[in-house]
Amino acid sequence: MCIQIATATASGLVDFLLPARANPYLNYSGMIFVGNYFTLMAFYLLGYVVYQYHEPLGHPVYLPEDDAEQELALFEALMENGKHQAALTELRGLLDRNPDRRDLKERLVRLARLTGDSETLMLEGPEAMAALVRGGRVRDATDLYLDCLAADPGFRPQAPELHDVIAAELRKCGLLREALSLLNGFHQRFPGNPLVPRAYLLAARIFLDDAGKPEQARKLLAYLQRHFADSPYAAEVESLKRSLA
Repeated sequence: MCIQIATATASGLVDFLLPARANPYLNYSGMIFVGNYFTLMAFYLLGYVVYQYHEPLGHPVYLPEDDAEQELALFEALMENGKHQAALTELRGLLDRNPDRRDLKERLVRLARLTGDSETLMLEGPEAMAALVRGGRVRDATDLYLDCLAADPGFRPQAPELHDVIAAELRKCGLLREALSLLNGFHQRFPGNPLVPRAYLLAARIFLDDAGKPEQARKLLAYLQRHFADSPYAAEVESLKRSLA
């Protein structure tokens, strides 16, 4: 009712202000424009009033974050009470409904690590590892790799680009055996992959600089020169080989 009154008043105001002999089409267009403007402003102000006083009016406002928190409320409660199996069931249900939610997948992997659920860890770990590396969380990805390795000593990441990244982090942590084990046989797992030189250069540097095994480094460098002579790493391979002479 108030909106109709405001619109009619606006139209009457335009009719009053324009000259009586003005083009009737101009009068009509002006009234339509101003009337619509007042209508939009009225709806805007009405919406603001409802938002400002939504609680007294009995209309709570739900933001998307609130929905996400509400979805996870039962899962968090089960975790706090140590009911890990029930929490796993609840989390799997959430993932069934939201298969693209990365945060849910990360929670699933953390829960699998916490409970020693090797099957879930082997199933979800590789994808979670890749996501962590893409997000710049290499240390977290390396910790996850070590957990997967503990569950299955033969575990290796599925993505070839993860191997030297995680191996380099293992090297920083002083885990030279684990780093070399991860890089070992890379050319057999990924034949002809252009990342072979990068991976074996890292292995050669570990053998040379950290493990004190220059002969092992020399063998890797010779292999790279034979099979990857045209790679972007050829000059670096040659430089490192000359340092062994």
